[in-house]
Amino acid sequence: MKLSGTLLLLACFSLTMTARSQTKISGAVHCDKPSGQQSFEVGDRPGHSFMIAKGACTWTKPVDLDGIQTKTDAVTQFIEVRGNRGRNHGYVVGTLANGDKTFVRIQGQQREGGGEGKWAYTGGTGKFSSIKGSGAFKCAGQGDGSSDCEIDGEYSLAAK
Repeated sequence: MKLSGTLLLLACFSLTMTARSQTKISGAVHCDKPSGQQSFEVGDRPGHSFMIAKGACTWTKPVDLDGIQTKTDAVTQFIEVRGNRGRNHGYVVGTLANGDKTFVRIQGQQREGGGEGKWAYTGGTGKFSSIKGSGAFKCAGQGDGSSDCEIDGEYSLAAK
């Protein structure tokens, strides 16, 4: 199964914002074809395998709050593949323009050509160490193995 184009499309979610209350957010991100990927057949039926993949994403419609924009993401995820569908979970380390990072847990469903799922912040560094929030994503795979994702959700930071 050729899910390499959709491996990262589910994983591009370091939506980094600064606010004291829940704030709605949205953005768009482009993920390159995975730079590292390994697959292992389970052996119980044809097309059933486990994959691990790593790759990079760049924000095409960055989220910007308090003058700080999302820039890039490093994505590591695990996918259980069954035929032309997969279930994934993984983590994203997002880097902002000021160098701070956000950490995001992802999980979702994928198929050839696209996928969707949920994301949630697990923490961050600097100004974003207290970030909380969650949301959804929807992605479309591109013919070259890359993907484009739309992300929506909300976030908050602990009051200082």
